[in-house]
Amino acid sequence: MNYLFYTKKDRVTSSIRDWLLREDIDFIELPTSEMTMTHLREILSLCEDGFDNIINYQSYEYQTLYEEVGNFSELKANFFMKLLLMHPQVFKNGLLVNFEKKQLTVGFSAEQIRTFRSRNRRDTARVMRGVTLYGYRAINFGKSDATQGEKKIRVDKG
Repeated sequence: MNYLFYTKKDRVTSSIRDWLLREDIDFIELPTSEMTMTHLREILSLCEDGFDNIINYQSYEYQTLYEEVGNFSELKANFFMKLLLMHPQVFKNGLLVNFEKKQLTVGFSAEQIRTFRSRNRRDTARVMRGVTLYGYRAINFGKSDATQGEKKIRVDKG
């Protein structure tokens, strides 16, 4: 199941939600305040740069927390995660996660979000765009046939 965690409902969140609905992909939408320790651990396991991928260092909440606590690098990871869960506004907006497939995208990136489609749908979309797939390339074969009202498609070995 796909989870969309958000800090606030804005353009990023609505873009992700609209894309998921348009692609007919099931998802659960939750505010980051409902994120659990298990969710956070699994999300961190999917991050290349650890906390840097999911924390919004520019947020007012983060700056305030930093002034109160001081140097985060001196904290134990478990305590730091509990602290983050108590202050969910420090997370970046639009964390889209699929725990079964081990997929994570932060924010709305057209390239990254496509990985949430099934392999079959991605392959079909590539062929329709004329992209080489398994050594074959879909090519538009001329203009519309006036009698059929359809375009002929030829597949070339390329």
